[in-house]
Amino acid sequence: MSSNSLVLLGAHATLVDTGHCTHAQQLQDLLSFSLGNTPLHAILNTHLHSDHCGGNAHLQACFPEVDIHIPSGQWQDVMMWERLDQINAGIGQTCPAFMATHPMLPNTEVCINGRVWQIHAAPGHDMDAIVLFAPKEKILISGDAFWQNGFGVVFPELCEKNGFMFVRQTLSLVEELAPAIVVPGHGPLFTQVQDSLNLAHQKLDHFEGKPLSHAKYASNVFIKFKLMQEQQMTVAALTSWALKCPVLVKTQEIFFPEYPFPEWLEHIILDLSRKKSISVKQDLLLNL
Repeated sequence: MSSNSLVLLGAHATLVDTGHCTHAQQLQDLLSFSLGNTPLHAILNTHLHSDHCGGNAHLQACFPEVDIHIPSGQWQDVMMWERLDQINAGIGQTCPAFMATHPMLPNTEVCINGRVWQIHAAPGHDMDAIVLFAPKEKILISGDAFWQNGFGVVFPELCEKNGFMFVRQTLSLVEELAPAIVVPGHGPLFTQVQDSLNLAHQKLDHFEGKPLSHAKYASNVFIKFKLMQEQQMTVAALTSWALKCPVLVKTQEIFFPEYPFPEWLEHIILDLSRKKSISVKQDLLLNL
């Protein structure tokens, strides 16, 4: 459920992404093991989805002097937290409030423990997302913009905006940077970058040609994410939540209008069950 969290050790210990709030205590324990008595100096967020910044508030309470760097595109949202609450609610997520201290501007650099990291805009999955690239070592921290098996849900497409175009732009950026090592937002780090780029382009071509396929994939992700958070729910409870989740309601209305909402949700549940992502026991849904 949580993103990868990358610790950059040195005199100014820095953490990239903090995972989901449900894992914040576990993250603190892991940091204590890694850092010992060294304080956490800074947190950098690749983007502000709850599975990447959900631990910010907890760590800010543990390390009151920590600097928190966020993508500049969402600076005002964090300064006026009600706006970010609305954004999170729109995609069925919640995130404890935190205070940011520095905006990260694309096309600038940050030096962390003697290593230079370039900040690049990486729109698509999230329109304000950034990636970090160390040009000397050829290390790319890619968030959800680029994974070993593709990329994250393209949220703008669910609102009938041209998000796929921006995904292609971001993949072109990765090709131009030519990293030797990629640390993605989810999954293991990888070095077979061109193979992953080829796969990402294949997925993007497929989604562009069949946008219903992307909408179905996204819907599955949202339901799975909710069950990962709750671990188990009745069908009635999940349906009640889903009917109040704006991104699910809009996805059904735009892409699957031929189905009543409960019937459409049942299709998602059956698909997740067939893929052994969840278990259905009478009226109870269990995360697997």
